[in-house]
Amino acid sequence: MPKLRAIVLLLACLRGFPSAMSAAETNLWVIEAEKGDSLTFNVSTGTITYTNGVVVHYGDAILSARRAQLDQESGEVLAEGSVRLQEGNKV
Repeated sequence: MPKLRAIVLLLACLRGFPSAMSAAETNLWVIEAEKGDSLTFNVSTGTITYTNGVVVHYGDAILSARRAQLDQESGEVLAEGSVRLQEGNKV
C-alpha cells in the first residue's frame, strides 16, 4: 500500500495542478543515484530500477527513496523505503 500511495502522490504533484501541467510538459527527468552501480535497465519492459538511494527531479517535484523503478513508457515511478515527495515548499 505505501508503494501505491507514493505513485498516487507523485502523479498528483506532477499532473494535479493546471499551472504545473504546462510547466511539466517542458521539464526533463533528472535522476541522481547515491552509488554509481545501483542502476538496472530492463530492455524488455522499458523500466529502470535504482537501488541504494535515488533522487528523482521533475520540474519542481523531488522524490527521494531507497529504491525507485521508473517506467519509461507510462512515466510512472514506484518508490520504496524512506520515500519523501516534495513539490516546491510542500512535503
